[in-house]
Amino acid sequence: LLEDMDPPVNPAKVIDDPNDSKPSDWVDEAQIVDPDATKPDDWDEDAPKKIPDMDATIPSDWLEEEADSVPDPSAKMPGDWDEEEDGEWEAPLVPNPKCKKVSGCGEWKRPEIENPEYKGKWSAPMIENPAYLGVWKPKQIDNPNYFVDEKPSNMARIGALAVEIWTTNGGIRMDNFLVDTDVDAALAFGKATWEAKSTLEAQSDVSAKKERARMAREKKREAGGAINMAQVYWGDAMEVANDNPIPAVITLIVLLFTLVFMCSGSSSKGKKGRPTNAAEEKVEEEEEDEDEDERDPLDVRE
Repeated sequence: LLEDMDPPVNPAKVIDDPNDSKPSDWVDEAQIVDPDATKPDDWDEDAPKKIPDMDATIPSDWLEEEADSVPDPSAKMPGDWDEEEDGEWEAPLVPNPKCKKVSGCGEWKRPEIENPEYKGKWSAPMIENPAYLGVWKPKQIDNPNYFVDEKPSNMARIGALAVEIWTTNGGIRMDNFLVDTDVDAALAFGKATWEAKSTLEAQSDVSAKKERARMAREKKREAGGAINMAQVYWGDAMEVANDNPIPAVITLIVLLFTLVFMCSGSSSKGKKGRPTNAAEEKVEEEEEDEDEDERDPLDVRE
């Protein structure tokens, strides 16, 4: 801690004087152009960097009469080509097949080599500057904030930690930094801090989402209309169901059973209220005849 850190834990005993400045006549150029130098008479600035190799000879298999590229013999003029508007059609060029197995075709040129006489543009050489004063440095003064801490590891309790993150994604949150060598202790700390806070944050996010949905339904309720009101009632019902899932499931089951019972009951009652066949009709007629036979003949109330 005392030797390998940069900046060091303990500040420097002396520092640069912040009020000192380099004099205007200070010369800090170590070399200058030689003012007495002149270009030699034999210096040719126009000499090329490369020249043809005069020792080179043309290969024996070089075909000077053949071109490197020839018209493609398989190419055909497009059907929509109009020579009056598009000009004379020419087949595209392809590599000459005769040149594949030889050193080359066409006009032979000598290869180029470095020019031994090339010197380039002349410039005066650099020499030591007789007026050079060295690299300027501000004068040193005693550091007013100088102190010596022989045991920098004895630090006070750290109450905060700053983390700098460069990212294009928002919503990153961090807290509860822990530095420890005990994995179990770190997991226990996370369960007691992060997990509890994460649960509360999740609940808060759900509550905020519910509040936004509730406000949207209130706007539709104020606007009115059949579609809006249907969406409002449906949203209210779904919110109640989400808040009370077990009662909502029980209510749904009861409604389904009630609906099934009502439908089956109506069907059975309709079947019992009407004769189903000729035998039932005949039994009813016989019962009516027996009632008439048992009636008192002196009863003239009818």
